[in-house]
Amino acid sequence: DDLKDYSDQLIESGVRDEPPLAIECTLAEIQPSARHNPKGNWSKDSITLFSNYFRDKRCIALIYSVVGNVMAVTLFKHEKLNPIGDLSNHLSFNHEFIEQGYAEMAEEPYLSRENHVMRTMAQKSPESLKMYSPSYLPDDPYAQFQFEPPSEKECQTKILLKGPKSPLEMSLYSLTKKCQGREVHVEWNSVNSVLLDNVPMDSHDRLMVAANVTQSSNSDRLTLRNTTLMPNMHGLPSLLTMIFAPKVELR
Repeated sequence: DDLKDYSDQLIESGVRDEPPLAIECTLAEIQPSARHNPKGNWSKDSITLFSNYFRDKRCIALIYSVVGNVMAVTLFKHEKLNPIGDLSNHLSFNHEFIEQGYAEMAEEPYLSRENHVMRTMAQKSPESLKMYSPSYLPDDPYAQFQFEPPSEKECQTKILLKGPKSPLEMSLYSLTKKCQGREVHVEWNSVNSVLLDNVPMDSHDRLMVAANVTQSSNSDRLTLRNTTLMPNMHGLPSLLTMIFAPKVELR
């Protein structure tokens, strides 16, 4: 259907000043399956399945957390709930998404987990949230002072600054025993010279392969060239090691 503009009467009543009714949501504690999309995006089949389940249909959303005006929710199909309203995780669409192979379990970000703890505490005892209130936090004793930068005459020492470095920057290390303990860096003009972890809550290792590896004159530094960052598939480094190993012993 064509979009229709508001009538003059609704505009005069201030309908355009009302906040939007749509809320951005994400599925809590799950992420796209690496088997269907190694890039970490939802596959077309998963989007189609989600659309068939919930388009123009009623559902129940159990709020896990609210961070940055984005809700992390657990969805339940209305027809699957019993009259008591059991909101167990095994009855949720999130769990069904995992069982069908379109998603896998994932740990929520730190702020999301903290918000979930606060919401759980508020449900049990609203008074317990007072400890998180800004009024209960100690005041900064230096907030009232404003420090001026020194003059150029007072600046007589030069200091070499390094950085800035992001806490999301990934570090590299070698898988072979011969190269363990050596610094590993990607060539400075490569697109992979700085690697940022887009899923910092995922503790699994990722694999990078290089077509050319050189070492420094004192053999304490390795430089990688023609590199490729492999997809974030859990267990891929171990699986590749087993494939090319002449003999493997599982313990």
